[in-house]
Amino acid sequence: MRRSQTLNISEIMEALLKEKGLDGKLAENRLLNSWEELLGRSVAKATKNLYIKDKTLFVSMNSSIVRHELMMIRDELIKRLNEKAGKKVIDSIVIR
Repeated sequence: MRRSQTLNISEIMEALLKEKGLDGKLAENRLLNSWEELLGRSVAKATKNLYIKDKTLFVSMNSSIVRHELMMIRDELIKRLNEKAGKKVIDSIVIR
């Protein structure tokens, strides 16, 4: 039997995850795991808690200085995190 169209394994896995409704959770996980990579080790160490709920990223910080700096770049940070996740995962960030 000859197939006219072949798919690579990543395309098959992506289609399967999308079919099962897990692609959103995978993108959220990708976004959370990219936090240290995008912002650096010092910001990651100052981060106490990081989670996503209803398209909002909640970030708890140990340092008021780092918190203020993140608030200043909030819009750019949303854009970069969504790019890293591969799709629009978050609309806003709440920094505490």
